[in-house]
This record gives sequence, C-alpha cells and structure tokens, in this order.
Amino acid sequence: MASALFTASVVLWAVALPIGAIDGIYFHLWKFRLYAQPQSRLEHLAHAARAVLMVPTLWVAFFADIRSRIGVLLMLIGADLAVALWDVFLERRSRTSMGGMPHFEYFVHVAVTALHSAAEAVTVTALLVTGWPATRGTLSNVVLVAMLAVSVGAALLHSMLMLPRFSAPHPATS
Repeated sequence: MASALFTASVVLWAVALPIGAIDGIYFHLWKFRLYAQPQSRLEHLAHAARAVLMVPTLWVAFFADIRSRIGVLLMLIGADLAVALWDVFLERRSRTSMGGMPHFEYFVHVAVTALHSAAEAVTVTALLVTGWPATRGTLSNVVLVAMLAVSVGAALLHSMLMLPRFSAPHPATS
C-alpha cells in the first residue's frame, strides 16, 4: 500500500507541476507579463510566494527526514492555500486593464488546482497512513529531483522578476 500511495503522490505532483508551469510561464510571465504591469504586481507577488512555497513543500514531503514532517507539511500547505485565496481575490482587479482572464487560463487554473490539491491530499494521507517506502526506485528519484530543481528555478525566476528593473514595461520596438 505504501508503494501505491507513494507512486500516486509522485504522479499527481508530476502532472500538476507542468500544468502549473503552463499557467505560470506562458500566461503569467510571457503572455501577460504580470510582473511588469503596475496593476498586477501584487498578483505576481502572490505567484512568487506560491513558487517559493513549492520548494519546501516538495522537500519536506519527499526528502526531509524530520520528526515533525506532517506538521511542517500541513503548515506549508496552509500557507499555500492562504496565498492561493489571496491570488484569487487579486485577479479580477489585476486583470481589468487586460480585459479580464481568458477562459483557457480559467480552465488551466481549475485543472492545476484540482491536481495540486489531490497531490497534497495523497501525500499527506500516505505519510499519515503508511509513511514512505524505505527505498525508492531510480525513476522516482529522478522525477522527484527534477521536480525539485524545476521548482527552485521557478521560485528564483518569480523572485527575480520582483526586482524593480523588471517592473517597467519594455518600450515598443519598431
């Protein structure tokens, strides 16, 4: 049972993170450049906070060997939920000048939220019920390290884009 829950947890995270990356990289950073829009800076801050929180969440869930793992993980999940709710609150005002949020982005938000929540629930359940398997396969280790590395990169990118030099829109090129 531990192996099945562990596998389900890794698979859910491995599916949620790329869909989240579509939202974060394509919509937030590339298409709408939220970090550069004065009315969207708080929304970008919320996204940066969630990106930063992902790193310790994955670390605690899969790599940390600490006695209070469940408590720390639940605090990280709670902090992420609080920031996610703040993000939802900010989005309408943040996107007004852009004509609102595109329908496909709403779809991506629903999908990634469902997968992210399922990944958290299965991870916590696995830790509570069975703990993790004593050993992990090579594929699981590669996937987990890759997810952690991508999460660190996303956290650094979002944080870097909070710097003032990135907040001014680029002049139009001819």
